Amino acid sequence: MNLLIIGVKEKVKKIKECIAFFSYFKRALKINEIEELTGHSVKNAELGFCKQSESHYWMGEEKILSLRKIQDEISAKYLKRALKGAKWLRIIPFIKLIAVCNTVAFKSARSNSDIDLFIITDKNRIFTARILSTLLIHLIGMRRHRNKIIGRLCLSFYLSENRLNVGDIRIENDIYMHYWMKTLLPVYERNNMYCKFMNENSWINVSTKKKDLMKDEFLFKFFRFPLWLILITPIGGFIERILKKWHLRRFENNKVVLKEDSDIRISEEMLKFHNHDKRKEIREGVERIMNSF
Repeated sequence: MNLLIIGVKEKVKKIKECIAFFSYFKRALKINEIEELTGHSVKNAELGFCKQSESHYWMGEEKILSLRKIQDEISAKYLKRALKGAKWLRIIPFIKLIAVCNTVAFKSARSNSDIDLFIITDKNRIFTARILSTLLIHLIGMRRHRNKIIGRLCLSFYLSENRLNVGDIRIENDIYMHYWMKTLLPVYERNNMYCKFMNENSWINVSTKKKDLMKDEFLFKFFRFPLWLILITPIGGFIERILKKWHLRRFENNKVVLKEDSDIRISEEMLKFHNHDKRKEIREGVERIMNSF
C-alpha cells in the first residue's frame, strides 16, 4: 500500500512538474501532450491543481492559454526554416544527425526567437563539421550572429558520435535537460544515429520513434562525397587539428568577457557555446510556479 501511495505521489509530481515547466515558457498543454511528456495516463480529475479551459492545462497567467495559437504558428514557421537549413547541411560531410531543439521543439517560440539546432558528427571531425556547417549557413543568410537573431539558425551544440551520453552535463535537478531530451526533434540522420543517441542516454525514457526524416538525396551525396574523400585523408586530419587549436585560442581570448553562468565546452567530443546558461534560472522559475499552486 505504501508503495502504491508513493507511486501515485510520484506520478502527480511529474505531471505537475511538466505543466509548470511549459507554463514557464507560457505554453498550455493538452492531456495527450502531458501523457506523452510524462509517460503516464492522465485523467481530467487529476489536474484539479492547475488552471484549465478548452481541454488545455497550465499554471500561471490567464493569457497563457491565448498565446498557444500564436506559439503554434510561429513554431511551425520556424520549423520550416530549420528544415530548409538542414536540407542544405546535408551537403556537409561528417554530419550524422541534425535535430531541432529548445523553444521551437517545445512549440513555445516567440516572434523574436532564434532556431536552435543540435548536431552529431563523425568522430575526429567535429571541428571540421562545425566550421563547414557555420560557413554554409552563413552563406545562405540563415546564421544567427551579432544582432541578427530573429528566425536565424543557432549552431551552438555539437557532439561527436563517440561521446553520445550527455548525462554528465546535467546540473542538479536539471528539468530543462529532461524536457530538452523529451522534445528533441530529429529532422535528418545517417546510420540510425538518433536511436543510438537515445539508447546511450538511458537515464531518460524517450521513445525512439521518429517522424518522417528528410531523405539523403543523390544530389547531396554527389556533392558531399568529393569533399569527404579529401577531408578523410591525413590532410583532413591536419585541418582538424588546426581548427581545434583555433577554437581553443579563440576561447582563451574571449574567456575574460564570459559571465559566471556561461557554459562553454571545447573538446574533440563536444562543442557547446552557451554564453548564458539559463538552466538554473529556469529550474528556480519552475519551482516557484509549482509552489504557487
